[in-house]
Amino acid sequence: MCATWWTATFVTTPSTSLTGLLRESTRRAWQQPERTLLTWLLTLLAALVGAISIGGLILIVPVFIAILHTHQVHACGRP
Repeated sequence: MCATWWTATFVTTPSTSLTGLLRESTRRAWQQPERTLLTWLLTLLAALVGAISIGGLILIVPVFIAILHTHQVHACGRP
């Protein structure tokens, strides 16, 4: 699993083991496949735009992806 759901799990329960993070992120991705796929597609689009633009991949895209993942945490609420 990618970091789409690791962040949400780690923020809510930072003492979770790596195995627990993987298990919980897989469960969340399985329960919300459309939200997971949308996040992956937006991240891919941002990376492609950043690769085409000058300096975008270094400056703008990582910030946009971090904001996208932060929004993912707040949109889904805390377990």
